[in-house]
Amino acid sequence: MKKKFDGSARPTIHDLQAMAEQAAKPARRRRQGPSRAAQLHLIDMLSRWGGAGLALIAGLTVFSAVTVGRDYPLRATAWCAIMLGALYVCRRLRKEFRAGEASAARPFQWRANYTSALTVAGAGFGAGALLILPAGAPEGAALQTLSLILAGALGSALLHTPHSRSAAAVFIPAALFSIVGAWRIGGAPLALFGAGAMLAAGSAALFLVSWRLRAGAMRRFPRTTFIRRETAKPGRAVEPDIGAAAAV
Repeated sequence: MKKKFDGSARPTIHDLQAMAEQAAKPARRRRQGPSRAAQLHLIDMLSRWGGAGLALIAGLTVFSAVTVGRDYPLRATAWCAIMLGALYVCRRLRKEFRAGEASAARPFQWRANYTSALTVAGAGFGAGALLILPAGAPEGAALQTLSLILAGALGSALLHTPHSRSAAAVFIPAALFSIVGAWRIGGAPLALFGAGAMLAAGSAALFLVSWRLRAGAMRRFPRTTFIRRETAKPGRAVEPDIGAAAAV
């Protein structure tokens, strides 16, 4: 136990030895996260891979709306309009960032805005399990729609794994809505069990893939103990410009 001494009492030999042992103990190092360069690398990956994930959701949305729209045209049209609006916002955010516009100067703010838009798109995509089909719909059509929504949400989330929260924003709402949709199917406990198992397995897969990408970025762009100084010439940027890199 570390002791405190005032000016009136002198420390003994044992006290000095205890103080020396206390000072010799290595300080506990806090677990450091990825460096700024590693985070910028993951954000760039997110902006490049996210386009394929949005395209996958858009394709499955149109396919499901056309398939189910023969029997329920109003429901299919309303769901398709909601999804296309949400996907348009996500696509516009990504396009502006990749083009090097104003949002590219603030990559972390862009990532937060993009994740928020993905949450709306994922919730709308999963809500198709409830909106596109009524409660008394045929079991075969309901199971097909649920399967497409779950598979599409998982595939799109895998393409957003450079940022774990973006992947969860796509997959978790869609999976939860699919479980509710499976609950509405009368006499289909296998569908409910399958949706729950898909949620657990998909979450584990997303966690592992996201962890591997994050670890790879940390190895490629490790933290440095050197102090960054302004050694560049006037007018020359010291930090890498992710906006310029995103425009390539």
